[in-house]
Amino acid sequence: MLISYNWLKQYLPNDFEVSDEDLQRRVTASLAEVEQLTKFGASLKNILVGEIKEIVPHPKSAKLQVVITDVGTARKRTIVCAAKNLFEGAKVPVALPGGKVLNPKDSLEVHAYIEICENEIKGVKSSGMLCSQKELGLSENHEGIWILPEETKVGEDLATLINDTVIEIENKSLTHRPDCFSHLGIAREVAAIFKTNLQYHVIDEPLLPTKTLPLVVKVDNEEYCKRYTAIAIHGVTIKPSPLWLQLRLLSTGVRPINNIVDATNYIMLDLGQPLHAFDYNKLESPRIIVRTARKGEKIVTLDGIERDLREKNLLICDPEKAIAIAGIIGGANSEIAEDTKDIVIESANFEMYNNRRSSKELGLRTDAGTRFEKGQDPYLTLPALRKAVELILEIAGGEIASEVIDVYSQPEGTKKINFDISSVQKLLGIEPTKENIINILESLELKVKRAEASATNIEVEVPTFRKDLSIKEDLVEEVARIYGYDKFKPTLPERDLNTPTINPVLEFQRRVKQTLATLGFDEIYTYSFTGEAQYEKTLLEIKACMKIINPISPELNYLRASLIPGLLEKVRQNLAYFEKFSYFELARIYKKELTSEGIPVQPRNIGGLVCEDCENEKLFFKTKGQVEALLDKLFFDDLKFEKTTNISYLHSKQQAEIKVENEIIGHLGNVNPKVLSSWDIKKNTAVFILDFEKLYSLKKGQRKYSSINKYPSVTRDLSIWVGKQTKAGSLIESLSKAGCKYLQDIEMVDIFEKGGEKSITVKITLQSKRKTLTEDDIKGDLESITKAVSKIKGKIRD
Repeated sequence: MLISYNWLKQYLPNDFEVSDEDLQRRVTASLAEVEQLTKFGASLKNILVGEIKEIVPHPKSAKLQVVITDVGTARKRTIVCAAKNLFEGAKVPVALPGGKVLNPKDSLEVHAYIEICENEIKGVKSSGMLCSQKELGLSENHEGIWILPEETKVGEDLATLINDTVIEIENKSLTHRPDCFSHLGIAREVAAIFKTNLQYHVIDEPLLPTKTLPLVVKVDNEEYCKRYTAIAIHGVTIKPSPLWLQLRLLSTGVRPINNIVDATNYIMLDLGQPLHAFDYNKLESPRIIVRTARKGEKIVTLDGIERDLREKNLLICDPEKAIAIAGIIGGANSEIAEDTKDIVIESANFEMYNNRRSSKELGLRTDAGTRFEKGQDPYLTLPALRKAVELILEIAGGEIASEVIDVYSQPEGTKKINFDISSVQKLLGIEPTKENIINILESLELKVKRAEASATNIEVEVPTFRKDLSIKEDLVEEVARIYGYDKFKPTLPERDLNTPTINPVLEFQRRVKQTLATLGFDEIYTYSFTGEAQYEKTLLEIKACMKIINPISPELNYLRASLIPGLLEKVRQNLAYFEKFSYFELARIYKKELTSEGIPVQPRNIGGLVCEDCENEKLFFKTKGQVEALLDKLFFDDLKFEKTTNISYLHSKQQAEIKVENEIIGHLGNVNPKVLSSWDIKKNTAVFILDFEKLYSLKKGQRKYSSINKYPSVTRDLSIWVGKQTKAGSLIESLSKAGCKYLQDIEMVDIFEKGGEKSITVKITLQSKRKTLTEDDIKGDLESITKAVSKIKGKIRD
């Protein structure tokens, strides 16, 4: 954003002086970064204002002409020029020999200068050069020679006329400050920063018509158009703007067009309120309607592009057609032209969110749209209209031809904030006086209701142009930035160095994750959101889940009540890379029951999944063994697995509840074949779920120390023929109850089926704490096992 320093100074006292460096430093520290200060017109040397006295054709070139120019010296200058927009009596910039201009073939950023010298062009001596705005470094406009206003004095040094400092402010940090997208807003900040007075007075004199042009305004959509003011002016003369106005626009990067358009742009840059001018006589009737676009409606805008409109795009219309896209750009069918005599000036306030949406839909960014989408002050429309009318009457003539039309059905009130001055010290650590704080707030045009001298509470009324101030902390920030961050004394933070307390829940969670990792599991993270399709595939009921009012997508519109759908969803992705894998997730699920605070109960669960190409029963026992190992390493002793059949997503004959101290803490099993088919999973898969909260409540600190058994253990692999319907779990349970004296462990090794029989291989471990086992000891326990096998009609293979 470009700000003219000369323009700023009209709002500051005459004696206000500050160095460029101080201005840049203080504004950067208190408001927004000043990226650079540029001397506007500093490169212009030996360039004077000239008047064209005579134009004659070049004797040897039809494309060139010889221009006799008076530059205020005794000798008139003969200059050869190819521009077609010249006429006798025109005031133009003339670069004399020794002067430097920019090469028009390069962009302004290149700074490629050409030195002017006397030269002979096709037999005619040329002693100077007539300049365009681009050659002077003022804009990218190179369409012709810059025609200066008639009142410009011949012989004046252009560098003196143009001399200004342009302040380039990085405005991305000012998106919450629409008031600062103007010279008045920046001047208000500069006045507060440098503790001087703002020289600004609102024009409140009534605009009384001396002619009569009928004009009616109807606002059909008051949601998108909060306020609409307009006035008609009769008898204007369209011509170039005065030099001072053109220079103001050029210094801020805006191309001058004509006096009416320039006046509206000037007010926008001056006060921050976008305006628009319509040619009154191009309206079908003197009736302006503010409405949204109709289906299939189009408009050709000022840039010559026909645009397809959406039904929520707000338009300014006459009874027959759209004449502008509200707050963004005007229509070509109502633009100001050279023959325009009567105009309508619009000063309105449009809703920021609809304006931003329309701008994005149309792919059209304009200076006006940028300001409206930040949220303009509706109380600025009338002062801006008054100032625009005053300026237009001055530079374009004419007469006010209608009353001011002001449609404002729902005026906004001002905000009031109760502010405890002591909060400044609490939040910032500085102690400015009460008077200092009040002065800072009042310098920003906040109205302060002063209390008794001893009171610390004050009431602050926030002006309507400061929509960013709503709570006391906002006021503290205002005090801090104007007081000066450089005045904050650096101090080291005070903190007691205590031994950090270990969170026992997080420590237990860490142990669970670490143990699962050592057992070969990888950790995954899945969405907390789920949907009906996922639950239907998993044979779960979605009614157990809480529905989300504003989901991130229609497919993920519930909070998960189980980890299982998320675990299964990732199987196919992993099968594309791995033949077998195991992974787990430790995360929260969300139940419909509410806490005393009115939020869902959110217990943590541990969900694990094992996928590999092996028999179902073998996979079941492998997964069971991993769960046993996990709980063993977490010091859970009284562990039991009990057969169950009621878990829908598990195989009806290969599922079990997991109990610790006779309390159910989870379940495990092979995934139901129907579920595998729904998820298109081609390999056998087992899962387990553990209730983390219950595990934590049952956890034991550490096992009691017991010495390592110094006597050797003996292992035997036994292959046992049993009926096909006999489960490995039933066999292991029978063997564990065989009455063996030295039995320590039974581990399932393999399962083999042949015909109507099944061979289950188990590894048994025998060990004594008092002696080394003899052959007789081992034989005794093996005989007990043989008897137990016989009871279930089994047979130990030779």
